[in-house]
Amino acid sequence: MGGIAVIAFVLIVVLVSSILSMNAPNDGSVDAAPDSSEAEPDGADSVDPADSLEGQDLSPEEKLETLKDDTWDKYADELDGEWVVQLSAKKEGMEADGFTWTNEDVVEHFEELHDIYPDAVLLWSGDWSSYDNSDFWVIVRSVTYPDSDSALNFCYDEGFGPDDCMAKRLFTTGAPDDTSEYMS
Repeated sequence: MGGIAVIAFVLIVVLVSSILSMNAPNDGSVDAAPDSSEAEPDGADSVDPADSLEGQDLSPEEKLETLKDDTWDKYADELDGEWVVQLSAKKEGMEADGFTWTNEDVVEHFEELHDIYPDAVLLWSGDWSSYDNSDFWVIVRSVTYPDSDSALNFCYDEGFGPDDCMAKRLFTTGAPDDTSEYMS
């Protein structure tokens, strides 16, 4: 009977060890499969594009591309044909606001505006036919408006100057005619 107790004890130790090793963190070489009870709730599409930069060691160019890709993936269909508020349009080497812009400055500018307006997203003007120039990083709010006057009212209400805010109608196809309205 003593032999049975020893075998039972060994089996319990092996079972407990197996359970503990299954729950232990892995060595980082392979990601563990997510628990289905921790799945994203409905509405996960509204995840903030700026969150995609968290914890990543990316160059300014890679950050801009990541932000742009996330915006395109999440908002392109929603924004196509709609009036939005444009908060900024900058490109590397551009002289504005008293200095020459770098891609790092554009990332920092986006982050500053995004802190104030969490619905701010980054676009690449080359992806949208409503822009004459296809080489600008553009920051818009992802909120849509029924017309340009409604979008411009946001600019006035927020106290923006005429060089800092405008109404823009975004299109992925077509000409850029009549897609920009400026503050007076």
